[in-house]
Amino acid sequence: MPPEETDTDNALSNTTRSWSYNANTDGLRPSHFATFNIAQYGAYHLGQAGENTLFLTIDQGYEIGLTGTILDILKEKNVKATFFVTGLYINANPALVRRMAEEGHAVASHSVNHLSSPDLTEEELIFEITEPSRLFRELTGKDALRTFRPPMGEYSERTLDITWNIGYTTAFWSFAYRDWIIDEQPTKEEAFNRITSGLHDGAVILLHSVSSANVEALADVIDYCIKRGYNFRTLEHLR
Repeated sequence: MPPEETDTDNALSNTTRSWSYNANTDGLRPSHFATFNIAQYGAYHLGQAGENTLFLTIDQGYEIGLTGTILDILKEKNVKATFFVTGLYINANPALVRRMAEEGHAVASHSVNHLSSPDLTEEELIFEITEPSRLFRELTGKDALRTFRPPMGEYSERTLDITWNIGYTTAFWSFAYRDWIIDEQPTKEEAFNRITSGLHDGAVILLHSVSSANVEALADVIDYCIKRGYNFRTLEHLR
């Protein structure tokens, strides 16, 4: 086998890996398929067990007019989410980002340009991680979470190490589904069933804001979770 790729600014492996986990529909906490201990670099994909807590996270790469409705639903249900925003999104949608901050949601970095982290030099990666935080503070006067979600879930041991060394944690997820393709949306019922069947204690739920099905199902999903004793928290509690 060929040797794993390395980068001259960091001797750790820079082989690109795509985040994946052992999905289930039986309420168990899923394991992941990482080939090394991600926790040594402060990375996680689950919250604590035994707290009946869910972490709703929403990735914001670009806007198609649905985020306002998502915020309306969250406000009505008194639920706080964590929004992972790109720098491009902040610059293009300042009013929505201000609203996230004003309504008590956590906002964290999803990079500037949505590039694969292992493809970047250390300097480039640090900029991609930290620049959204700077833009968010400049816009709102508030601090973003020092938490980073790698675009496309692509990472390496090297990129996790760099992220951790600059004081950021890497947040993956323990539930996601194919919701980001605008022209291939499931029905509201299908979205509801996919999300609720994947629930588990400490779930870090990844949804995309460009999914019309997510928006249609979101209020019912929240009601379902609350009736079953779950509570929602932001990733601020997992830093």
